[in-house]
Amino acid sequence: MSQLNKKYTYILGVPNFASYEPATALLRVPQEGSIDYVCIPEERLNRKKHSYTFPLYGVDYCLNAFGLESLREVDYIYTDYAREARWINSGPGYRKLDHDYIKLKLDFPRNKIRLVNHHDAHAASAFYPSDFDEAAVLIIDGLGSNLETQSLYKASRKDGLQLVERGFDWGIGRLYSLITGAVLPYGPEKGYGKTMGLAPYGAAHPGPVLKFNAHDEGMSSDYSEFFSRYPISRLVAEDVQRCIDREDALLPYFARAAYDLQLECERQLLRMADYAYKKIGSKNLCLAGGVILNGAANSRILEKLPYERLFCQPACSDMGVPFGAALWGYFNELADKKKNSVTVSMPHAYTGINYSQDYIKKLLDEYKIQATSSNPEEVAKLLSEGKVVAWFEGGSEYGPRALGHRSILSDPRKAETKDKLNSKVKFREGYRPYAPSILAEHAYDWLELKDTSPFMLQVVPVKKDKRQIVGAITHVDGTTRPQTVTKEANPNYHKMISAFYQLTGVPLVLNTSFNINREPIVETPEDALICSIGTAIDYLYLNGMLVDCGKYNQSSLVKQLVEKRTEKLDRQWQNILKKYCPLYDEKERDTFLTKENLIADWHRDFRAKTRLDEAVDNWLKNNHKILIIGTAAHTSCLYSYITNFPELNIIGYVELENKTGEKDQCPFYNKSNINSVDWTKVDSVLISTHEYQRFAVELAKKHSGNKQIFTLYDDSSDSLIYTLPGVWPMMNPDYTTKYQIKNQSTTSITASNIDFDFAPSETTILDRYGLALTYHWINADKDLFKGMHAIDPKSFEAQVRSLRQHFTLVTPTELINPKIDLPETVCLITIDDGLKGTFDHMYPILKQWQEKAVVYCCSLPLREKKVLNVHKIHMLQERWGLEKFRKSFYELLPSSFAGHNSREALTSTGINQDKLYPYDTPETREFKILLNYLLPYNQLTDILDKLFDKEFGSQKSAVDQIYMSLDDIKKCQDAGWDIGIHTDSHPVLSRLTNIEQEQEIKIPTDFFKSKLHLDKLHFCYPYGSSGTWNNYTKRLLKDNNFDSSFTLQRNIIKPKDISMRWEMPRYSCSDLFDKTNNLNTKVISALSGSD
Repeated sequence: MSQLNKKYTYILGVPNFASYEPATALLRVPQEGSIDYVCIPEERLNRKKHSYTFPLYGVDYCLNAFGLESLREVDYIYTDYAREARWINSGPGYRKLDHDYIKLKLDFPRNKIRLVNHHDAHAASAFYPSDFDEAAVLIIDGLGSNLETQSLYKASRKDGLQLVERGFDWGIGRLYSLITGAVLPYGPEKGYGKTMGLAPYGAAHPGPVLKFNAHDEGMSSDYSEFFSRYPISRLVAEDVQRCIDREDALLPYFARAAYDLQLECERQLLRMADYAYKKIGSKNLCLAGGVILNGAANSRILEKLPYERLFCQPACSDMGVPFGAALWGYFNELADKKKNSVTVSMPHAYTGINYSQDYIKKLLDEYKIQATSSNPEEVAKLLSEGKVVAWFEGGSEYGPRALGHRSILSDPRKAETKDKLNSKVKFREGYRPYAPSILAEHAYDWLELKDTSPFMLQVVPVKKDKRQIVGAITHVDGTTRPQTVTKEANPNYHKMISAFYQLTGVPLVLNTSFNINREPIVETPEDALICSIGTAIDYLYLNGMLVDCGKYNQSSLVKQLVEKRTEKLDRQWQNILKKYCPLYDEKERDTFLTKENLIADWHRDFRAKTRLDEAVDNWLKNNHKILIIGTAAHTSCLYSYITNFPELNIIGYVELENKTGEKDQCPFYNKSNINSVDWTKVDSVLISTHEYQRFAVELAKKHSGNKQIFTLYDDSSDSLIYTLPGVWPMMNPDYTTKYQIKNQSTTSITASNIDFDFAPSETTILDRYGLALTYHWINADKDLFKGMHAIDPKSFEAQVRSLRQHFTLVTPTELINPKIDLPETVCLITIDDGLKGTFDHMYPILKQWQEKAVVYCCSLPLREKKVLNVHKIHMLQERWGLEKFRKSFYELLPSSFAGHNSREALTSTGINQDKLYPYDTPETREFKILLNYLLPYNQLTDILDKLFDKEFGSQKSAVDQIYMSLDDIKKCQDAGWDIGIHTDSHPVLSRLTNIEQEQEIKIPTDFFKSKLHLDKLHFCYPYGSSGTWNNYTKRLLKDNNFDSSFTLQRNIIKPKDISMRWEMPRYSCSDLFDKTNNLNTKVISALSGSD
């Protein structure tokens, strides 16, 4: 097809199916010369990671970049496909999302939408932008259009891309995804990089612990002994453990599992690259597909094989498919190959738009942010002084790596730099490495590098004599993942690193992506301000202007910026929908998706059964003679669940041997040898296997001639082995009873959330982790509270700001609700005792940020206007000091208790005294233990009443100053807070009799339910240390219909804690924040991070 006869041809690339990393690419193709292009990941624009949306923001962004006002000014849309080569319902078995409805309503001619095989698109993105005249092209990812997983192409400028061979069904990409999501706990966030970062820690542990038993041939890698093929990857290997708690990922088994997986990945890439070299003979290799993000595996190719040069597409994952689809469309369909003089190149990955200085200055003026003119040399000096600088310049990068246009930079010389970044900016697992940007001309002096690495897609050793010098970017195994920087590709960035080299003698800087936890990499100057001002980044370099972030680290400014951005995005979305989908109708969409998903579920689970039911009826009607080729487990399933299957005239059963993915016995038929089959007696061949259907069909074709071959499954169908047992009744009980076949479902570990043919899985309770912080006193500066140790409102606001930047803040009700779609990591602000400062100071701060908390209240102060003993103790000690308080107390204490040895007595209670009052002095701890844990409550109360009344006067008047009123509590409740129960009088529950415990729980429950009409009951154990409650306490909570209970056992909340509910851990705010209100990353390192 000839190119259109006009100045430019515009080709738009978009994803066909709902990917977790949607993107858009737009090519502007001239009559001759070089193709211009704009590419943008959707998450950079909608600010949602893994959004599974159709990239309308990206479409608008790309059209605006080239000055196009209408989608109809685009000549063609090129897209990939999932299972069927069609625009609508490309994956008939995958669940539909808003993405699919938008495609249906997109205002663009259907006859100008062209389809490209998924791997062909990857291959085009890898070869055409490279500077090679010819090359071998390897595509290795999780899954392509027709269940392909690994593909090899021969490429040249003259002949284009020629497919050589494909592998199907299983592959190293799917294996890597499965282990990440089903063995390691990183599936929900697609944490393949975390698995790779974890791997070196497993080298020291014995292994292997995972036996993959791969059967390799050419581009095929058969892992059927380890996991089942599409559509749902299930672990079928035995004795594989699963990491439930993220903090267990560094345990020997799981660290070794990551190491075993990484070794297998490197083995497979080496094997396939070697196969490609022997098959094609080129010294050049182009790589794409999600597995190519595994830089360690890529580097082994140059290290071990005769290749001289690699080109790795920077957007090598599915993010790059729209770019590749558009390129494939031009070079394979639109270009006139005889006359074509159009080229494309990719010397760098900066495919986003530039933001003008006028735009930036206007933005800074709007928010009264001062910026000074700056240069790369000034930034280099700041880095050499230990400052953290966010670097924003030009167009953004295409792909997941920050490459010096949207980067956070730091000094690479000290290993402590990592801790600073983790604690103040990035909040990520401590075991994960940081990467450098290094001057290309010095790279070979510092790194064991075989070829340039412009896109951070190689992992190579740091030279041994340099490792101590650059500890912040040297991983535990001595490696790093470099970006080699040239003057031609990024002159300003190169100039900055050169200046740093002149100052320090080190030709590299630490470079990590410009984002924070749960946020995509920044795209706009607004994003850059929000991220840098909202964290502990010291300076922001913004297109030649420098902002001192410390001057503007104000919660109100960040809040204003975020709200303005949200309003802008919402307004833009409505305009985009009207512009590109004018017939979009929400009501129609909801109906469409509901019905389509019913059909999709049926297609995936039962289409194969329906087809076979019809075929069986037809075969019986026509008295067909059937030969079965398949596996024992699958054939037994058909015999048991397909109506009239035993009545078929089966003249032979060829069992696939040495195919252990569908293991079982088939007692119904005697085995036949395929070489002994009398084919003249065969009318039809039934392929009875899901796992090995492709192999069985080839076997049948080889021997059967032109016989009819019946296959149950299309590329979207799941195996009846999994969809029928335990769900469908056995249809032939007379036969199955004879052989003791049971109707029970097969259970296995799955990781379906990694597959694009499924809607993104809502995070369930089994996936959730949490961080709960507890607060008590705040701003105790009034006369009554003079001397009290408390957090001040300014510090509390700083801590709230830090928490909400890195976590979603939730209440206990939301945490335990399995129907709420939450991120895998959340945070709870819990406030104990219901003190007045909670309402006076915490409530307005949280209200300003539109956040919620839970406050646990005792009923005694509200019922009887009495001060709790725990607070009498606090206030008397702070007013008098420990010595006076202790002396006064002992003067009133009966002599029988005067010599009480608290340490010996406490040991007998089973309470670990080392966990009590960790922030008090030993003397204070000793005395508090005596008061709260050992003395009889009635005598303790009598003495404290006398001392309190003497110093503070009437308890009744003091209560109103110390505690929230019911009106205060109701206002918190109206703002969405959970109101929890903290007993009646705040005793150590395990010291009480069963009857006393019942009263301590029943009295406040009845009181608060009657006053506040609570529909959810949440509890918090007074003091909260292990041993302060017992099994009877938990039974009482369950019997009284409580929904959760929190402790003060210091730990993160794990899925099993949420499932069990009665002993959920919390940290004190003092555990999590230092004196400057920075989060302690050693505590939260087990929670999910960003990069």
